[in-house]
Amino acid sequence: MTQKQLAELAMLSESYISLIEKGSKIPSLYTLEKISKALKVSMGSLIKDDINYTKRKNKKGTLN
Repeated sequence: MTQKQLAELAMLSESYISLIEKGSKIPSLYTLEKISKALKVSMGSLIKDDINYTKRKNKKGTLN
């Protein structure tokens, strides 16, 4: 799915989706809910994937 498609389904701007993906913006729970519904996944799976990604990056010493 493209950022544009996700933005349309979640009723968010494409630029905001891009900022979230880059890590420049942290979405609210309301926004996470909109994104999870658009992707047809649970909010928990979005958060879990982010936590697992952060843990992997921390092990490599690339995040503070």
